[in-house]
Amino acid sequence: MRPLPTHPDPAALTEGRVLLRSTPGIGTEWYDRLGKTAKDAVRDQRLREQGYFCAYTEIRLADRFHIEHMYAQDHCDPEEKVDYSNLVLCFPDSKWNPGFGAVEKGNWPDRSQRAQFIRALDPSCATRFRYENDGRMTAKDPSNSAAAETIRRLKLDEPPDPDNPTSHVLRKRRAETISATLLSLKTATQARKSLESMRSTANANGRLPEFVSARRESLERYIKRLEDRIKYSRRA
Repeated sequence: MRPLPTHPDPAALTEGRVLLRSTPGIGTEWYDRLGKTAKDAVRDQRLREQGYFCAYTEIRLADRFHIEHMYAQDHCDPEEKVDYSNLVLCFPDSKWNPGFGAVEKGNWPDRSQRAQFIRALDPSCATRFRYENDGRMTAKDPSNSAAAETIRRLKLDEPPDPDNPTSHVLRKRRAETISATLLSLKTATQARKSLESMRSTANANGRLPEFVSARRESLERYIKRLEDRIKYSRRA
């Protein structure tokens, strides 16, 4: 999970909130009453900020995604429902459940559970998870209950089900992506260049590589192995 940059709210969203606050009898369902212009502005700005991938899974966002409330609307006051810091883009759209991610998260967490949810806007989120070359995602610190609970609730590390090949494919897709990344490299110099390109904000089209956090970790380990091998060979 990659921490998202913090930018000012889209102007259309700010204007939409002002309009909602001044509307008599608006009730509590502010997001439902937010206009299309404001929602489109949230979508367009978040796409650029997120590098065109899902805030939770790092799957590439194409056509199937939705505006996600990190703190579910069931447990938000009206202002939080239209607070930009609570809105991200996630795979898939709301009509399909792939068995992981935002749809599995449902209306978790309630207010009493918020400390157990590591959000994509948490600057420390990149340091709270570990990715293995076989696609597994775990808490970097085994004693970190929030990281473990976030993974469990969003089903970010479900093993493939041999009886249902289309379910729980996230770990498998991460593993395949990591494998393809490493197989394309032959030297530490190539690996360092690849790693440096992934540390930049995005490519020329504003898009980050899919599963960029997992790729970065695998490259860092790969580079260290190659450098250690060279170091030990020189000692021999």
